[in-house]
Amino acid sequence: MTSAGRDDGVQYRMVCGLAATANIMVLMVANLVGFVVGTSGIRDFLGDIFNIDGGVFIASTCAALFCAAQVMFMIRESEANERIATFNKELHNN
Repeated sequence: MTSAGRDDGVQYRMVCGLAATANIMVLMVANLVGFVVGTSGIRDFLGDIFNIDGGVFIASTCAALFCAAQVMFMIRESEANERIATFNKELHNN
């Protein structure tokens, strides 16, 4: 709740950002399996990523994807607000 007494959806947006990050990561792994390493090579690939040095890579990748998802949410919200404003303007002009 904000000081005005309304919920601005920050927690929901964060959860959606985490879900979007996980979704993007799963889709990236699926593309790697399908087009690059195949089912036999994915175990070695994931083993290399999830070692100590790979942890930094995974953390930075997840952080970048989370930020990108948040930016996309803001762009979509801006587009929706613009459509609403255009609709209201047309409604009041008629």
